[in-house]
Amino acid sequence: MMLRTLLPVALLLGACGAEPMIDVDEDPQSLVAALDGSLVLPTNADTFARDAFPAHVYGADASLEVKKYDSGWNRTAYLRFDTSRFDASFTQVTLRAYGSYGQSPIAVAVHGTSANWSESTLSWSNRPALSGGPLASQTVSSSTPRWYEWDVTAYVRAQKALGQPAVGFALESLTYGNGIATFASKESGPNGAQLVVSGSSPNPAPTLVTPVQVSQNPVTGPTVALSALGADDAGEANLTYTWSATYDFPVPVAFSVNGTNAAKSTVATFSRAGTYQVSVSIADANGASVTNTRTVEVVQTPTTLRIIPEDRTVFAGTTSGFVYDLLDQFGTYIILPPPAVFSVSGGGTMTSGGAFTSQAVSGGPFTVTATAAGITAQTTVTVYEGSPAQLLPLTSDAYVRSGIYANRNFGAEAQLIAKQGTPDYTRKTLLSVDLSSIPEAGTVRTARLRFHAATDSASSMWVSLRSVTDPWSELGVTWQNQPATSAHVSAFTTYAPGYDKQWYAVDLTDFVRAEHAAGHSMVSLELSAYTPDRYLAIDSRESEFPPRLEVQFGFEPF
Repeated sequence: MMLRTLLPVALLLGACGAEPMIDVDEDPQSLVAALDGSLVLPTNADTFARDAFPAHVYGADASLEVKKYDSGWNRTAYLRFDTSRFDASFTQVTLRAYGSYGQSPIAVAVHGTSANWSESTLSWSNRPALSGGPLASQTVSSSTPRWYEWDVTAYVRAQKALGQPAVGFALESLTYGNGIATFASKESGPNGAQLVVSGSSPNPAPTLVTPVQVSQNPVTGPTVALSALGADDAGEANLTYTWSATYDFPVPVAFSVNGTNAAKSTVATFSRAGTYQVSVSIADANGASVTNTRTVEVVQTPTTLRIIPEDRTVFAGTTSGFVYDLLDQFGTYIILPPPAVFSVSGGGTMTSGGAFTSQAVSGGPFTVTATAAGITAQTTVTVYEGSPAQLLPLTSDAYVRSGIYANRNFGAEAQLIAKQGTPDYTRKTLLSVDLSSIPEAGTVRTARLRFHAATDSASSMWVSLRSVTDPWSELGVTWQNQPATSAHVSAFTTYAPGYDKQWYAVDLTDFVRAEHAAGHSMVSLELSAYTPDRYLAIDSRESEFPPRLEVQFGFEPF
């Protein structure tokens, strides 16, 4: 409930020489006190900044200091008032501050500033800029504390016309020297700065009729319906509903309707599971508002099952394993998924845990099925007679970077980067693999580049692979001397979302088969991003999960 104290205007303005102690509000953040047709607003934020200590915050101090002198001695005070609590019919607005001087009298000017700052973070280094010249000035002429006033009517009227719900002021000294003005802050008690508004009517804040309603909580899908309802003395249709949601760290949440009267009912779309604080601010035409918040729990719901590897080729008489990923409604891994049950349509035997023992002869493809959490996925397995798969390590890897980094080598990094960006931010990855372990008489049946990587985006990106034709060295290659490329070999799109590192397998069978058949014992590839302003980060051969070329070959014509 709002607490109001009714006082005579004469007392407020200090009639009969008195300097009143005006206790207008037990909660200066929210109260407007009515005073016989005038309104007095206490500050809802005040502080000062000092150039000698540019990072220091004075928002909790009991005083506000103003001074102009040599570097290191300057101070400027800042005040903010909530102006949404009165309408635009006022005739005069007066800023009042209770203070005195030290050393000598000084002239203090009031300037307009942005109201978008916090007393808990404002410092000299991040202080808001002054909005033009002084609005008014007043000489602080007494060493005994008293009230001083500045007429700020025109500035407040202009801010109200712009629809601003708050105004900010800065108090700055016009007198160079040792003199300093010290004013009481809101932390000092009832004599904090005030804004006195004449000829206006109070604008009561809207009231909350129905708090935030959630159609489902916990939420099991990516979306949920939200609603709330307020009331206002000018009618509910006068209200706007603005929704927001906070998480442990910045996470995008979209609202189907927002910032309008129709947004009293909206649909929130989340981007990941977790606990959210969902808030609605209900504001009237003058900016007065009421806020309501509700905790919404978005739980991971198993949605997609993915068998790994997909479309696998194995050799006759061998045992190999299939595993799986279970993804939620946002495409994010479920860390502790329920067990999956595997089966195969032929070509050998498979345990329920995914171990496949192939038959002694070629055949297939056969269908591999896995079921977990009521979700089923399928892939294939083909059996060939020949050698088991070999995992060939990289012999070299590096990335090169454009612009000011064009002469720098990145061959010893734990991560390889591919990015299409601005001149200083484009990067390409280079890889080399030795094929000499494949017998000359063998025929490459499958070849896949396997690597561990993540992207910086919730959406997918396109990456191209090209054959490298010139020699290069891991610790010598740069953007400036990067090798030439020729044919396009392959391309792939990344998983979405790609924030967490995942295993990729890119089919290079045709390329590796042709290179081996041509007698080339070493092959090199370039990975380039073709989606602007996105990057792919790949664990390098110096990391815990180095890339490998998985090769299978046989000895009969293929």
